[in-house]
Amino acid sequence: YTEEGKNTVVLLKDTTEKERVYPEVDMTINLGGHTLSTEQALALGVLSGNVIIDGRLSGSSIQNRKTGDNNPRVIAVAASGNLFINGGTYECYAENAAQAAIMSEGDLTVQNAKIIFDGNEGYPTCVSLISGSNGIISNCKIIATSSTNGLCRGVHVALGGSVTVSECDITGIN
Repeated sequence: YTEEGKNTVVLLKDTTEKERVYPEVDMTINLGGHTLSTEQALALGVLSGNVIIDGRLSGSSIQNRKTGDNNPRVIAVAASGNLFINGGTYECYAENAAQAAIMSEGDLTVQNAKIIFDGNEGYPTCVSLISGSNGIISNCKIIATSSTNGLCRGVHVALGGSVTVSECDITGIN
């Protein structure tokens, strides 16, 4: 990757991180048509501040393909963090799916994106807003699948969270 400007990181090629990525400042991550994947249960953690993911170029994605973990996520947002996603594909696969592809306790805006969670057990969930978080999801394709029990959720809201969904194609609502 390269730093472009003060707080912008641009992926220059497909990258697999051995550790989780935790932005520590307000930042923009430009996927640049490439894939960021992880060998951990979480690819990207937003602990605080405002993070923007620019996935508008074709081929931009963040993937979590870690197997054998019952808490896989692509992105987690803490209560003191905020995340804005514009474009890209966010994909999570789990043998024991008990989490969500994107789980947020902070404010979350997702537009023009594809979110996929494919799990074998539990309740595979694409987007989960919890603990008072607010979400806006627009113009997205959301696909949650379970190959064993059929229980899956496209969008899940709990513990005081709220969400506005518009012009989305959602598969996986139980």
